[in-house]
Amino acid sequence: MESHEVETSVNTGERFEIWLESIGKGTARHYRRYFTNFLEWIEMDPDTLYKTTWDKLQSQIPTDRLWLWNKIQSYQRHMRDNLGFFIEVQDGRDTIRYATGTVELVQKAVFAFFRCNGITNIPKNGKIATYSEGIQRIEKEDLKEILAQTGSIKLRAVIFFARDSGLRIGDITRLTVGQLREAIEDESREFYTFTVIQQKLRRKTRNQADPVVGFEALRPLRKWMKYRTEKLGISANDND
Repeated sequence: MESHEVETSVNTGERFEIWLESIGKGTARHYRRYFTNFLEWIEMDPDTLYKTTWDKLQSQIPTDRLWLWNKIQSYQRHMRDNLGFFIEVQDGRDTIRYATGTVELVQKAVFAFFRCNGITNIPKNGKIATYSEGIQRIEKEDLKEILAQTGSIKLRAVIFFARDSGLRIGDITRLTVGQLREAIEDESREFYTFTVIQQKLRRKTRNQADPVVGFEALRPLRKWMKYRTEKLGISANDND
């Protein structure tokens, strides 16, 4: 089968960089970091990754078409097992190790690279298990009902932040403006990751998490902070 030739005028890595320059600096920094780490782990440059993936996608063998997805999941497991991106939870006599939400940034970065280079039909099969508290499993209809009963801008921000991050309410209320300032002020950000020290629970053997929140959580957070500053006259100091 004829393989796809990558254009030589602008290579795949340059296309990705051009796109990164058009988005928020914080988001671009995360995409660039995790994409670079992924390339180093699989020992490929951007053009080689693109060409290899393209050729695999043309294969009539289903497992070949999952080549990229399998590589992403292998690196996510490497992050969990060897780089410390994990949380251990005691379940009866068993200790279960979950990846933190940070590992999902690898997929976001790699898929963004391919979108910039015209490939959007990357097949997936399964997903690495990440840890979240029970509140993240709230049903959509339950959430709609809760929000229908309140007009509180602050409550909406807290609920969506909890649902997206998987943090407990107690952990969320202890967050400071300083921890979230970059996400609040840079409205071009589509997601934000940060480190938080969680309240200790008997079931957990590790109390540090690296949650990731997306635009569904960031939008009401920004709205609340704007209302808090402009309408209530409350300054947004880093320690608030």
